Amino acid sequence: MVSIATFIGPYVKGVLQGIRYWNSKVPIQRIYVIYDRRRNAIARLSQINADNIYKLVSSALHELIRIPINMGSYEDVFSTLYVLIRYEEQIRKSNVLIDITGANVKVLSALFSLSHIFPEVKLYSLPVRDDLIADLSISVEEFYEELDKNMFEPYEIPLPKHDPLEISYEEEMILLILLRHGGRANSIRSLIEWYGEDPLDPAVKNKFSRLIKKLSDKGLIEANPRARTKAISLTELGRSIALGIKKFYKLKESNFDLSYLGFHLEKEYLLPS
Repeated sequence: MVSIATFIGPYVKGVLQGIRYWNSKVPIQRIYVIYDRRRNAIARLSQINADNIYKLVSSALHELIRIPINMGSYEDVFSTLYVLIRYEEQIRKSNVLIDITGANVKVLSALFSLSHIFPEVKLYSLPVRDDLIADLSISVEEFYEELDKNMFEPYEIPLPKHDPLEISYEEEMILLILLRHGGRANSIRSLIEWYGEDPLDPAVKNKFSRLIKKLSDKGLIEANPRARTKAISLTELGRSIALGIKKFYKLKESNFDLSYLGFHLEKEYLLPS
């Protein structure tokens, strides 16, 4: 199975061109329409275009799921994409294509980090001829028609091949415990106690020391073993991943009911055209 996630900005027709292209190559079962939920002019265009997508793509052929996110928040973008990709790859066993044509800098930086966790995800964009010059004498509608004519086929973004950033279940639990306690523990002892194990047991202390070193080497926590207090704290990446893990386990508890995370199945959510 193949699923597409597409970011909806002020311009929507390139999105449809990408969907049509990939649907001619592989059967697309599900489309995630990701739009900006903020209250500003650009976000409002994103919201309107998310509605228009439903009218232009047949819901009989695809499952359309609308996802509101704060495109100005790295953490919200990252954690939402994390749970989406993990759900599609691990639970539904789907390949994921992500259209970044309408993505902003926060989205692109989040996707770059996520590509290290989920290396099988493919990114693409709809490039426009770089010699296209806007004609100021024509209307906006005419300009977009001209833009459509000058868009190439979707371009798959080449990403370097690498081993995935693997996070064990115990490492996930440590990230979640730190997140639950404000992203910081004053000592390894505190962390062990929060985990529910005996901080006086040498074997337990050694196990947690190894786990903390692994998380530190992966850039997910900051831990200074030479400091007197030996405090442990989440990095920005570690906090974002912890939020994604938290959302994933909440989704799992709901028996993978996507509406639990605020995702909307378009057949039920939007009015028919």
